[in-house]
Amino acid sequence: LKQQRTAAATITPQDITFKDVWQAFHQSIKTRIKHPEFYEYMWKKHIEPRFKDRELRSITAKDLVDFQEHLVNLRVPVSHNAKNPVRKNLSLSTITAVLKLVRRMYSFALATELYEGKNPTRTMVLPRFDNKMTNVLTDEQRSSLLAVLNAWENRLVALALHMCLVTGKRTGEIFGLRWADIDFDRNTMSFLIKSLKVGERQVLPMSK
Repeated sequence: LKQQRTAAATITPQDITFKDVWQAFHQSIKTRIKHPEFYEYMWKKHIEPRFKDRELRSITAKDLVDFQEHLVNLRVPVSHNAKNPVRKNLSLSTITAVLKLVRRMYSFALATELYEGKNPTRTMVLPRFDNKMTNVLTDEQRSSLLAVLNAWENRLVALALHMCLVTGKRTGEIFGLRWADIDFDRNTMSFLIKSLKVGERQVLPMSK
């Protein structure tokens, strides 16, 4: 925090720009989160072109509404075929992530006293979406998948995916298992779930 304030010493809270906040915010998160490159991408691709040199105090709620509308209407390339470029709209989850980053930058600037002023993101309404996907395998598809896994050379990966199939767990949860989490007497597996309270676990029955 002291370093961030020193770096911004020549910038008054009234004059601070999005670029100034991004530099301090990026310095703060790049060693604390697993995938800072996702934030870096959102900044460079969407926020920087729009707000780079804008002062935080100059942004209004309408600016953010217009920005959201811009993101909704934006079409981005999904292929690099120069003759027949294919484009699609941003997903609602991406739009929401970009808007949340803007909100986090305001919160960071206020919390670190880099900025003193109104926070227009407080009235920002984020898109609502449901990104749950259900893809049920048919008996034929399941048999085909098992045949591939049984013949796969990398046995560790094949067995992990097989466990995902029979438990419904993600690969990270499967690879996170330890021998202490397996109870062969009771035929159960104990998973540490991040979304639960610290230390709480989910116990699932183990098939033969």
